[in-house]
Amino acid sequence: MKTYRIGIDAQAVGTNLSGNEIYIRNVINHLPEDSSLNYSLFLNPKFNYLGDDFGSKYERTFFKTKNPFIRLPLEFPYLLLKNKLDLLHVQYTAPMMANCPIVSTIHDISYEHYPELFTKKEATFLHYGIKNTAKRAAKIITVSEYSKQDIVETYHIPEEKIIVTYNSIDESFKVIDDQERMNDIKRKYEIDGDYILAVGNLQPRKNIPRLLEAYKRLRLENKNRKEKLVIVGKKAWLYSDIFKKLEGFEYIQDVILTGYVPQEELPVLYNGAKLFVYPSLFEGFGLPVLEAMACGVPVVTSNVSSLPEVSGDAAILIDPYQVDEIGNGMYQLLNQSSLYEECRAKGLERAKQFSWRKTAEKTVDVYRSILF
Repeated sequence: MKTYRIGIDAQAVGTNLSGNEIYIRNVINHLPEDSSLNYSLFLNPKFNYLGDDFGSKYERTFFKTKNPFIRLPLEFPYLLLKNKLDLLHVQYTAPMMANCPIVSTIHDISYEHYPELFTKKEATFLHYGIKNTAKRAAKIITVSEYSKQDIVETYHIPEEKIIVTYNSIDESFKVIDDQERMNDIKRKYEIDGDYILAVGNLQPRKNIPRLLEAYKRLRLENKNRKEKLVIVGKKAWLYSDIFKKLEGFEYIQDVILTGYVPQEELPVLYNGAKLFVYPSLFEGFGLPVLEAMACGVPVVTSNVSSLPEVSGDAAILIDPYQVDEIGNGMYQLLNQSSLYEECRAKGLERAKQFSWRKTAEKTVDVYRSILF
């Protein structure tokens, strides 16, 4: 039986690129055993110590060039020739001179609809690079039916070329009954008392300024509410509006920006929260929604893009452009115990419907449909 060599672009590993890194890590870690398929991982040179994270069953190639604008057009094609691959799986963009069939995972194309949420250079690069890859790819994987239809309509890609494989969550996201551990993490991030949690890198798409305004109104209109607002996420891009909003903010002492939080601490922060709010303007999937649900935390999230598809009937849906709706969603959960418990129970059940093993198996089915 012929053995096929499949290359997987794992450059996101180690970068803390939230959804992109979580996705590729979990696909790799859950690939089913198949003696006809050998995998070779292409890894970021900044994080060569992370190569051992995936055990010894995969070949590992580290790029030498740290500059991604040199790596993609020049070094990557050279390594593809050297490795003699039968298939290459990338996230978003593939090198122009790839010498084998391409599978591209395109999580979303938000830059096409909201270019103002990106730097001009980044939006231009994404538009041309991803559109070109989508046209050349043998198959496209995306993470929601919403994203599939968006790619079909925007890039005029045949529907049959695009396969949906839902994201999932790590098993560490679960209900935790360890008050001592929760207290330790709260002390580390200087969180005192109850809190509302938001998770997402600091960038325009996450809609943090409107969330801050909604939180301010919630506190002003409900003097008995003392919950703090904890925002988890590293600085990404175009985040100056967030800090401008915080200048002179009435409840600045109750807003905590944690910065990046390690994966092992995140489930603890979810578990300690009274509720989770995710008013994103656009998501291809929206992993934090499922993470919160799996931890037993009621969710308020947006009624746009893929978020209704992911949350099902287990969340309070709001218009992310309407500050009053964001605030009212939080108010409802904090003040209606029956609704709170209903959302909590439905969220726990909703999270169980997603599995990284299913995602990885379906990904391998895509590989096999091209190779066999």
